[in-house]
Amino acid sequence: MKRIDLHIHTVKTVCDPQNYCFDLEVLKRYVGTAQLDAIAVTNHNLFDRANYDSICNAIDIPVFPGIELNVRTPVKYGHVLVIAPADDVDIFEFDAEKMAMQLPDKDSRAPWDLVESTFSKYLVIPHYRKDK
Repeated sequence: MKRIDLHIHTVKTVCDPQNYCFDLEVLKRYVGTAQLDAIAVTNHNLFDRANYDSICNAIDIPVFPGIELNVRTPVKYGHVLVIAPADDVDIFEFDAEKMAMQLPDKDSRAPWDLVESTFSKYLVIPHYRKDK
């Protein structure tokens, strides 16, 4: 069995609490303690390539590029995680930047059809409430 965490925030965004602070050493400890085989970096409405690259260089397991998006569907609002293969990071970075421009604040929501057309080739996971 593989242990994978596809929902890791590493950059403070407008959607995060004021006191949010990422610590690479804490992430390294978490990866080791949880014996993770892979992770995905999925910040709110943002893909930070420099941050992603620094995590890839600091951790010796696969790190997938991703983004957590605020979305608007015909019936409700919610979040989705979008995860890309590491080999597609350059294309994913471009697509994520394009999407981030549509989401300037915490109340912004991307229309589902735009999310679907922009990220159709990636893994898209509905985000449900979870206990920390």
